[in-house]
Amino acid sequence: MKTRNGFVSNSSTSSFVLLNVQNRETRACLIEATGLYDLGDAEDWYEEIYKLGWEDVDHGLYKHKSGITAALDEDGECWAIGLELVELLRQNYKLSECKVILKNKADHLGINILLDDMDLLVETSSSG
Repeated sequence: MKTRNGFVSNSSTSSFVLLNVQNRETRACLIEATGLYDLGDAEDWYEEIYKLGWEDVDHGLYKHKSGITAALDEDGECWAIGLELVELLRQNYKLSECKVILKNKADHLGINILLDDMDLLVETSSSG
């Protein structure tokens, strides 16, 4: 019989690496272009988000049909938006290549992002 010493929890852990848009104005434009700007006003924002072309990827992380990824808090407020990098990094993409991918996705939405306005955001959270 195996015995485990130490802390045991039923919590789940969620982590992601996001190429985050740092410029406030640009971030606000992305939020508006993807429909997230008024989610915080919706009583049941969790149902509304799917109508706007978003899908739930992981705890608090959502991916838009455009390929843009956003981190939302429990009230539906967007606190980070950009490009989720885990899969791209597994495929050996360089950070500079990932920045161009995000820029192209934003350009497709009519938003210009400068490559210098992107920064890495690494987040790990647990719930339970």
